[in-house]
Amino acid sequence: MGPHNTLVAGIRALGLALVIGTAHLPSTVGAQQSEQRVSPQEARVLANRLTSIGQPSAAREIALGLLRADATDVTALVALARAEMALGQIDAAERAAQAALSQARTPSKKFMASLVVADVFAQSERFLRSQFWLRRAIQIAPNPQSEQVAINAFRRVRQENALAVEISFGIMPSSNVNSGNSNEAISFAYLPGYLSEIQWLVPADETPLSGVEFSLRTDLRYRIAETATARTSLEFGIYGRTYVMSNSALATAPEITGESLSYTPAPELT
Repeated sequence: MGPHNTLVAGIRALGLALVIGTAHLPSTVGAQQSEQRVSPQEARVLANRLTSIGQPSAAREIALGLLRADATDVTALVALARAEMALGQIDAAERAAQAALSQARTPSKKFMASLVVADVFAQSERFLRSQFWLRRAIQIAPNPQSEQVAINAFRRVRQENALAVEISFGIMPSSNVNSGNSNEAISFAYLPGYLSEIQWLVPADETPLSGVEFSLRTDLRYRIAETATARTSLEFGIYGRTYVMSNSALATAPEITGESLSYTPAPELT
């Protein structure tokens, strides 16, 4: 079993316990268990426990039974997704996980559904999508313990992901987007004779113009090889900047546009 197959073991063992809670279960799980009547809550806990102890087929049957009674049962859908993953049925697991996500209404259930969706993506090595849902889980965690579970899982998925993407976006108002001259007139001392003493009026389009600066930077890094002492990766970055001119700037210099001040350097490849 590769490392990615255990990426979110903490989610399975600890995260679900945090949001589902615990219930009293019989000391043994055997053939007689199916003959005993259990409450829906006990059945939900049992379904998740069975997958954890290596009996996903039994867990799947219990989850399906719960869903026959209530197709919107988020905990049962999560249990079904986990069981399908353990059985190697990734497509079925993804359907169950997405169904859990669509039915989740409370913070704890949304958190639980986000974790299982991230788990499915991690198991199929779609690490970027897994990281997205783990970020979502971190944001909506119902308590600090749950948040830490999601953070730890995110770190493990990020470590396994050979491709890393970082995006930063900025918005900044500015009174001088064009780096204009704030003086009304300037002189050129290097001009010969009396020309150096003449005060030249600064054109309107070279005076400070106000507006809003928008910037976007994207960095991609792909890990080619890694050992205990060295890492080799390919990195690619691009940066862009554009502006939206204020009404006063448009009135002062209508020929100056945000597009004309935009800046996008050649991509960096290292």
